[in-house]
Amino acid sequence: MSVLGASKARLMLLVLASVLLVLSLSACVDEDILGVFVTMKAPGVTEDGVEYGTDDILMALVDEGEWFKIFEGSEFGLTPKHNIAAFSFNEVLWYNLMSGPSIDPDDLEIIPELYLTFTQNRIAVPGIPGMVYGQDIVKFSEEEPAGPDPVWSFELFFDGSDVGLTTAQEKIDGLGVWSPEYFDYFAEAGTDLPFDCAGGVIFVTTQGKYRVPSATPGQDIVGNGSDVLLFCAFNTGPDTAGLWYRVYNGTEEGISPPRAGFSLDVLGFQMFSTTSPAEDLDAGVFFMFTPRTRFTAPGLSEPGLPSQLFAAATGSGVDGPFLDFDDEYPAGNGVVDGISLFDMPFYVSP
Repeated sequence: MSVLGASKARLMLLVLASVLLVLSLSACVDEDILGVFVTMKAPGVTEDGVEYGTDDILMALVDEGEWFKIFEGSEFGLTPKHNIAAFSFNEVLWYNLMSGPSIDPDDLEIIPELYLTFTQNRIAVPGIPGMVYGQDIVKFSEEEPAGPDPVWSFELFFDGSDVGLTTAQEKIDGLGVWSPEYFDYFAEAGTDLPFDCAGGVIFVTTQGKYRVPSATPGQDIVGNGSDVLLFCAFNTGPDTAGLWYRVYNGTEEGISPPRAGFSLDVLGFQMFSTTSPAEDLDAGVFFMFTPRTRFTAPGLSEPGLPSQLFAAATGSGVDGPFLDFDDEYPAGNGVVDGISLFDMPFYVSP
């Protein structure tokens, strides 16, 4: 059995563990995590010979024993200087393109929507006027071409400086974007967000210390890179507007050091009580992450390391590692910088 195939059972246990971590949730997590995406901290070559750069995104299918380059930055005008810090796919749109219940690599040739941040303080991105900063989010869109030429574009999706992210420590290094299509998906499952985030819900972690304006007038949210922030977007693009909330406080959860930082994939979101955007948000998240540095947390028998995959939930500690990308999903001798799982998230209303 291949290393990836042997890991399938473990990934199923990972999802079951998510239910145990979020004991108050009444909904079940989708048991089919179909693939794992990563970006790497430095260029390299996977075990099976796939060359990659820091502007590429790799994918390993759970049922396959090989890596695929799912996003090759150079095909879209990016360069090795465009080091991808964090990324998130619109999986609702991607699911609509799938030809069956499992992933075929051909299903992934077109990426309907991909959200990216870059490690550089500022950098030029094709098609976007001016510079893109480390506190910004870029949206990449691709369509099935009607002719011989591909149809794709970059646009500024989130302007961090509009909503309080301005310092180098406030660069976004963990990202999860739930576009409005997710709300329709949740509604079909019988749950609705209790307030209107017309531009979507954006989950972020920052590189280090941050200060953003709270939804409570006259107050700020202050924290570190091990926190998870939720941005309820009223408007996106060059005129970004919305409200900030903190849904995971790493210091209160016992993460040490507080600047451990995460890559991020939010698998679940729960409202503990009904609230409105004008109030503090009584909510929590379940997410998977790889740490930026060695860290300790309640629930771990030994320190966690970069390239290991962990689970965490608001008020429920940290569990793992569930995977070690150096051993079980080896991508050469590099260090995993960002992660995402091919999954459909869940939302639970009060």
